[in-house]
Amino acid sequence: MFQKYGFLLFLSLFLFAGCSRNFQSSDVINSHHIYAGGYIQNDTTQIAGYWKDNSWITLKDFNETSSITEVASLFVLNGSVYASGSAKHGTTYVAGYWIDGVWQSLANPYGSSYNARVTSMIVLDKNIYAGGYAYNRDAISTAGYWKNGRWQALITPYGSSCMSYLSSLVILKKNVYAGGCVYNNTTTSIAGYWKNGSWNPLKNFYGSVYNANVTSLTVSDGIVYAGGYAYNNAVIVAGYWEDSAWNPFTNFYGRSYSSKVTCITISHGNIYAGGYAYKSDSKYIAGYWKNNTWVSIKNPYNNSYACVINTLLVSDGNVYAAGAAYNGTIYIAGYWKNDIWEPVSKPYGFSRAAYGAAITSLVIVK
Repeated sequence: MFQKYGFLLFLSLFLFAGCSRNFQSSDVINSHHIYAGGYIQNDTTQIAGYWKDNSWITLKDFNETSSITEVASLFVLNGSVYASGSAKHGTTYVAGYWIDGVWQSLANPYGSSYNARVTSMIVLDKNIYAGGYAYNRDAISTAGYWKNGRWQALITPYGSSCMSYLSSLVILKKNVYAGGCVYNNTTTSIAGYWKNGSWNPLKNFYGSVYNANVTSLTVSDGIVYAGGYAYNNAVIVAGYWEDSAWNPFTNFYGRSYSSKVTCITISHGNIYAGGYAYKSDSKYIAGYWKNNTWVSIKNPYNNSYACVINTLLVSDGNVYAAGAAYNGTIYIAGYWKNDIWEPVSKPYGFSRAAYGAAITSLVIVK
């Protein structure tokens, strides 16, 4: 059933997808239209789509038989809407994207019977870059991206037997940046990013034996900002790497509680990082850090219930944090504009009482 814990398991998939799904979200100004990619889900079906100014557009895969489809990333260019993600065919997830509602599959280079997903997408100079990862027959995932449908694997220093994931893609001045993580031979995840195919590891300053991950990437004035988290023994610490320097965010509810960054963006020299912080062993609070100052997000239905932020951007000085809020039964999709909740509509035929929903990507354009 679509319960709180089921949603959180699904959310963990999108912790490999961040705010930098678009070229540079901080460049969006003088906004007129809000596009919100996401999904609607009930007990048996998950339907991909997006809202344009609160009107829902359903996205279907090529044979319209998939029980699960998902939008992980949204890009809007010259009036066309590009929505990337995956569709489940039988037991296999197929990577792909929609252009104005038409599904385009992306081939898994290791075999059509193995899972593949797109987590980040950019359209630039008539080229489509779809970043993600693909599994092989040994259940090893390889990070990479498809450029106009052609797969480009990203090499790691640990060899093809170690897994890697791509969470965020940025293209700037013909340089391709891809944030994510790789696993070494001791099954520890190492945070880092690829620049034009070369791996740049980011140190976990709490110890090399602990996991770390980049969930979102942005580049400003030639500086790479990699949002994510690093384990300090059993505690997860939210923060970001500025080039290679680690900057932890304070969990204002207590240093013994975990926190994570799910998305990061830069606007007018200010660093905004969306995510969540645990207030106790079982309760977490969604919010964002602005230059290390925590801004908590209130659940509009009951502040004791959970809410999540999957993507964040700043436009005309307004902060938009999008995700979902739990109402005691299901999650309701929406976004907070300067901390004020704006739920998005349910399409005709979908009962709010029966279906949950979430926003995974947000774009604001003229």
